[in-house]
Amino acid sequence: MPDTPEPCFNPTQWVTDAFWFIFLYLILIIFGFSAKFLYSEPIPAKGLLSAILVLLYFVYLYHCRKYFLAFLNRGIEHLFEPTEVDISKPTCKICYLNFDRIRQPLILRACGHTVCEECIENINTRGFRRILSCPFCRTPTVLEDQWELLPKNYAIIELYEGR
Repeated sequence: MPDTPEPCFNPTQWVTDAFWFIFLYLILIIFGFSAKFLYSEPIPAKGLLSAILVLLYFVYLYHCRKYFLAFLNRGIEHLFEPTEVDISKPTCKICYLNFDRIRQPLILRACGHTVCEECIENINTRGFRRILSCPFCRTPTVLEDQWELLPKNYAIIELYEGR
């Protein structure tokens, strides 16, 4: 017989049920403290109702702890899985996306670092600035007209086009 708690049927059920417990708890707080229901004064057992609801919530979480821990461990393990990097395809060192015809590699004239067009657009977000600071070494590159006029890195273009 597996050692799994009965109340949880799938690993994410606790999230849904926790939402409803919290929702019910908030409703009880709102109506328990402000509404008079059938009495001329607020419900006399409002503290007891809140305590019971919180107790039920923690009992449920205690029963679902194995699913919760498995859910967390699976997520944490996924974060530390090694990613395979294809070194044959050059990538932008800021966004880590492959260079292609849309994501052209541009050379910053002052220092020679290569950055994709989209990252340069993001660096130059506050309108057109005449000086663009390199994201790697902070060397300023003076832009004459537009950042689109920065020279393309043809060595990288030939690599991804396979020439």
